[in-house]
Amino acid sequence: MKNKLTKRHKMAAFVLNKEFGYTQNEIGTLMKVNQSSISNAIKEIGYEKEIYDLKMELEEARIEISKTLPPAKPLILNMVKD
Repeated sequence: MKNKLTKRHKMAAFVLNKEFGYTQNEIGTLMKVNQSSISNAIKEIGYEKEIYDLKMELEEARIEISKTLPPAKPLILNMVKD
């Protein structure tokens, strides 16, 4: 059981576990890797999903906030000549 999991395999493991209820051992057997590799893959994809979801929430908040703010004033730089 020395196969390396690709990104696609890691995502499949996450979906099989979280959405279809397969155990980590079952997924490991299917993908010919150790259960610990599946556990790490599921955690990794879970973290990536959480980061993505948080980025989307921040973008939504930015959009909502920008709707309520007045237009930004142009920045005027005073050039001082010696």
